[in-house]
Amino acid sequence: MILDIINHDLKPEEQFGEPTYFRRRKPEESNLLNASSINAIFDMIRMLDAEGYPKAFLDMDQFRIEFFEAKFEENLIQAKVNIKQK
Repeated sequence: MILDIINHDLKPEEQFGEPTYFRRRKPEESNLLNASSINAIFDMIRMLDAEGYPKAFLDMDQFRIEFFEAKFEENLIQAKVNIKQK
């Protein structure tokens, strides 16, 4: 795309259609207990592994375990964790 922009005299086009709005995720939606499969767990960890999003987590009595930098291979998820006291 960059080459097209540089090499051609591209003009911006006005967008059309109805806009789509998405609500901001709530922190409780990052709880891995809501996941229905190992694929869903992996997807939650990696989609929340960005600045500004609450990390995927599991709560234990007095601790919260947050997951990030997940890798998925052959039905196994490997991830880094932070363990915080509530």
